[in-house]
Amino acid sequence: MRVLDQTSATLRTLLANATAEDHDWQPSRERWSINMVLAHLADVEINGFVSRFRAVAREENPILSAYDQLALFSLGDEV
Repeated sequence: MRVLDQTSATLRTLLANATAEDHDWQPSRERWSINMVLAHLADVEINGFVSRFRAVAREENPILSAYDQLALFSLGDEV
């Protein structure tokens, strides 16, 4: 929990001096940019963690749907 609690401050510190170009740069088509990583973290938070935590808290035997962590990335410019 401590690591999760510190993540936003850590990201702000790491990205404080990054330019818009830095955020969009990809080392290759197969590698993610900073913006892609941030979008992935937000997507995982909402669709991966939060929805599952809520289901576990509300239900006796929740059915946790599969989560495709690469789905957002595979959509490319469609997002």
